Amino acid sequence: MIFGCFYSDSWLLTPDFREFMPRDLTDEFMAQTVSQVVREVWFCQLTMLDGSILNLWNGFDYKVWNSITWTPLGYMGEVSDIPESAEFQAESINLMLTGVPAYLIGEAIGNLRQGQPATLFYGFLDSAENVVADPCEGFAGLVDTVSTEEHAETCAINIAIENPMIRLQKPQNYTYTDADQQYFFPGDRGFEFVPQLQTSPLSWGGSSNVPQLQPVSAPRPGNAP
Repeated sequence: MIFGCFYSDSWLLTPDFREFMPRDLTDEFMAQTVSQVVREVWFCQLTMLDGSILNLWNGFDYKVWNSITWTPLGYMGEVSDIPESAEFQAESINLMLTGVPAYLIGEAIGNLRQGQPATLFYGFLDSAENVVADPCEGFAGLVDTVSTEEHAETCAINIAIENPMIRLQKPQNYTYTDADQQYFFPGDRGFEFVPQLQTSPLSWGGSSNVPQLQPVSAPRPGNAP
């Protein structure tokens, strides 16, 4: 979606529809949703690998909002439609940046990696081009992929952002072993005897022939060097 101002009667939100909008929206913001002239804007924050935050918006001049100076993208920046679903599932969006100088491609890919946080805010401008209080969070997620399209002098960057719920659909490759436990909690001995438990016969009750388990790193009885 590109920055612009448009007139629409069909876009006006009915009172019934506004019942489902976030409760923390300001009166000024709500007034814009029923205005016939709408100046909509997007603000995007991308967390880079070095910890810095890239603040972008789809206007044509530097804009100060929320004590942050936002870098303009103009027509070079575009945001895909934000999907909505009645089902509990992860959705994704795409951020597109066109007309980027070719020499900046390596820096963009090298400093923006998978798993970095990204947040998109949706808001309005008034007739004086001031930000209407306050833009709302339209989408928040993690960077999934960063792809490029190279041309003769300029390039395009496409950033796919996934909802954090996407992690629920991916298998966890962790196991209940001492090696994994030491990776996350060095020194913890909770899984120290797991390998021996797989083959050790355990007697319950009054039997006195209960095997004595030994740590994997310690020599076993009868096999001492």
